[in-house]
Amino acid sequence: MNKKKNVLCIFIICCVVANIFSFDWPQLVNGSDSFYTYFGQERKSNFSNGLVFSNPSEVKSADKGKVIAILEESISDMGWFSSPLGNTVILSHPNELLTVYGNLEEISIDKSTDTVESQQVLGISRSTNWEKGMSCLEFQVMDFKLKTVINPLILMSTKPVLKPYNLTDIIGVSRTGQAFELSKTRNVIAGMYTLYIKKDPSNMPYTTTVLINGTAVETISYDVMKEVEGKLVIQGKKQYSFETIYPDQNRIFLAEVILPRGKNTIAVNISDILGKEQQLQYVLDVK
Repeated sequence: MNKKKNVLCIFIICCVVANIFSFDWPQLVNGSDSFYTYFGQERKSNFSNGLVFSNPSEVKSADKGKVIAILEESISDMGWFSSPLGNTVILSHPNELLTVYGNLEEISIDKSTDTVESQQVLGISRSTNWEKGMSCLEFQVMDFKLKTVINPLILMSTKPVLKPYNLTDIIGVSRTGQAFELSKTRNVIAGMYTLYIKKDPSNMPYTTTVLINGTAVETISYDVMKEVEGKLVIQGKKQYSFETIYPDQNRIFLAEVILPRGKNTIAVNISDILGKEQQLQYVLDVK
């Protein structure tokens, strides 16, 4: 019960913070093309715990804050805050929140700076030696008191218009490991199954919900991640590890379900940060 109460407490606090506190964008956003990696997306065999921008840009503070760190080397020895972000600026804000601006090529403030104003220039992001390829600014929001990381999208004053997730099929896996696509299957044996959606490498859902015969049996939200035993977890009915959410390069975990004998309707709803929904639905004959 204590674990459930703690999870509920974190959820409520994050909802309250999202309603009373908002950030400006640390750099210009022009839709989906602005992001290289989303919160909760697979990245370097772990969850992405922030937004990674795809374009080099001048980086500004998301709000007025106190400068608590200017780092110019790996910060992997800082416990739960374990990403090596290269040149990084960390600011503290009300409500025990921290904003992190990593993967900077240049930092514009010096180490004697105590506070910065909202939208003050912090530096310039670029693909640096810490993160090769299309990746530039890595922007993270953390609750220092609760030791959670928050999806920055829920705290931004304006939400970007993102392209729809490429929702193509539901994959079922039996207890014996046999995998099948629901679009190509109509008859299955009664029992327990694990359901997945096919991964869209360039996108990430905000929430996923599985319904069996019209009843929601699992909802997973990518709004906040908490550290459990040194690893970040995603919250649904259980606390799901990276290995559970991403069992391979092609699938994202949805739910474990029990299909009884008879006709079963399986539906999957996914939504983005704006609440736009997509659904796949199939009817199976379960024997």
